Amino acid sequence: MKNINFNTVFFVLFLFAVSSSTAQIASKINKNSNTREKFDVNEIKGMKSKAGYASLEQHGFNNTKTFEEDGVTYKLWYNSKKDQCIKTYSKNYYIARAENSSGCTGNGGNGGDFGMLELKGMKSKSAYAKLEQHGFSNTKTFEEDGVTYKLWYNSKKDECIKTYSKNYYIARAEKSNNCK
Repeated sequence: MKNINFNTVFFVLFLFAVSSSTAQIASKINKNSNTREKFDVNEIKGMKSKAGYASLEQHGFNNTKTFEEDGVTYKLWYNSKKDQCIKTYSKNYYIARAENSSGCTGNGGNGGDFGMLELKGMKSKSAYAKLEQHGFSNTKTFEEDGVTYKLWYNSKKDECIKTYSKNYYIARAEKSNNCK
């Protein structure tokens, strides 16, 4: 009978310690997700993708854009409370790279440059309409080898973007200095 009581007491103490540690961890996660302190992208590098994505969600980030190319999954994550955008690169179910980004701009995010990353993979007409909605106008267009190149200029922000479209989809968008 004494062994059972000792085992029971030990088990109860163990459960108390585990639940106390879990509560402290949850408190830290909630505290960090509600502050304006930026999330450290190094925390998720090398993690399994699902675990890294869950960590971002626990820290208040929402996935705003996802696309795949050459076996790499690119995701943009935005946290409006921290005004922070993060881009993740996942391959073989692991986060190979994570970095702060300005690509969330078109999703109501962190000011600055227009979010060109979100244009990639969009139907060309939709991407062009989105550029026009954000104050850009088409200044030059030319075609070569089945690719349509367009320059877009926003005079209010003095910003120039070059789009590459193939088969009615945006293959690439990048900053340019050739609008003027």
